[in-house]
Amino acid sequence: QNAEFLEQQIASITRLSLEQEQALRKLVKEKGKTRPGMCRVWRDFKQHFGVSRYQDLPQESFQQALDWLKTLPE
Repeated sequence: QNAEFLEQQIASITRLSLEQEQALRKLVKEKGKTRPGMCRVWRDFKQHFGVSRYQDLPQESFQQALDWLKTLPE
């Protein structure tokens, strides 16, 4: 039970803020343009960063994620 509590505490510190999540979603929308395009970007994003959900991206990887998204062709 203590370990689970500590994991939740660490996750809350290291997870992306709502503003960071919004910034990622905005860039994905700009790059993907259409729903299928956005799904493709998210799929590639999750594969590239090894996460099952973009919200699971460690906060320390946020800038790298922004840079990666910005390099995608429009």
